[in-house]
Amino acid sequence: MSKIKMGFDIGNNRMKIAISRAGKLEFHDIRLPENMVENGGITMPNTFAEFLKSTRKTLKLPRGEAALVLPSDQVICRLVTMPWMTEEQLLLNLPYEFYDFIQGDTDKYFCDYAICDDLPLPEEEEARLLEAAASREDPLEDLFQDPRQGLTQSVSQAPAQSLRQASTQDLAQASAQDLTQDPFQEVTMMAAAAAKEQLYQYIHMFSRAGIRLKILLPQEMALIALVKKHSKGLQHWPPDYCFIDLGHVSTKIIVVYHDRIQATRQIAMGGRNLDAAIADHLEIDTFLANSYKINNYQNILESPVCQEIFNRIAVEILKVINFYQFTYPDSRLDGVYLAGGGANVKPLRQIIRDTVGMELLPVDELLPKTEEDTFACLSGLFAAGVSMAEKGD
Repeated sequence: MSKIKMGFDIGNNRMKIAISRAGKLEFHDIRLPENMVENGGITMPNTFAEFLKSTRKTLKLPRGEAALVLPSDQVICRLVTMPWMTEEQLLLNLPYEFYDFIQGDTDKYFCDYAICDDLPLPEEEEARLLEAAASREDPLEDLFQDPRQGLTQSVSQAPAQSLRQASTQDLAQASAQDLTQDPFQEVTMMAAAAAKEQLYQYIHMFSRAGIRLKILLPQEMALIALVKKHSKGLQHWPPDYCFIDLGHVSTKIIVVYHDRIQATRQIAMGGRNLDAAIADHLEIDTFLANSYKINNYQNILESPVCQEIFNRIAVEILKVINFYQFTYPDSRLDGVYLAGGGANVKPLRQIIRDTVGMELLPVDELLPKTEEDTFACLSGLFAAGVSMAEKGD
């Protein structure tokens, strides 16, 4: 298997790059030319390819394969449950799970999936099952009496893969074995859909810049890659991981549990709103206002106009977390991880922590060894996640 060396995350305002050198991660956060990206889409592909080529030479990026985080506006990723079937049948039916996203001919879209493992059991339930199993000759005899409660052991122990988790042979064998026993057998998976034209455009732009783009993943799958790596080292039942992406256009809350997205919500408010408020307050253009924000020029971030936006974002985040905990009363959120460019705005971080009432967990604990400061890790979290993906994983 070939390990990806570079991960790219192209935002609406900045491009983040995570690079693996000698087993360590390094990050680069580069401001994009104005109007090059709009709503997650690259408006000037040729210009971006030249910009990327120049960036590659300036940073002396290593040769090798690269991975890209797909913007949330360009791909949809969700948890779905479907009956067991052959892979050919699955790929034929998968587009209908995205009827609200796919427009026109389904052949113009690429759909992929990652089969989820059985969820780990809470300590109390696990202890009860082990005690019950000890009284039987065959400990697995009645573990899955109702097949709708989980997959059979042979399927649930299939090795995890990055975006395609079961080969044609694996899925066909499972289908042949299990569907003959019970026609209601189901499988849970993370599924994604994106326009082929958009994917080919990314591959072509990176190729023109001298970079071989081999893996393209949704943000959600990049976070799952991070969580799965981190969970392997835990000695206890893994918690829920709550990520808050403080982006330029919007704020996105994603809760990852094990190998699946448990919840996601997007708030139409981000760094762009802050830039606009600063520009109106100081009567300057938004491009200059962005620089004022980054450098906290004349303590602008402490001004009432900025504080108002910080509070609005924090309150919306609190609403989402409260709803999640109400919906999943057994969930265990030990804190939240902030990501994205907005996570570098210290006053915003402070207000989120005070409003939500949860600890801001250090994102560097999710990453391999790095000498970068914490703020670099915050911006490059998605890029780091996709850089850790492996072909054939």
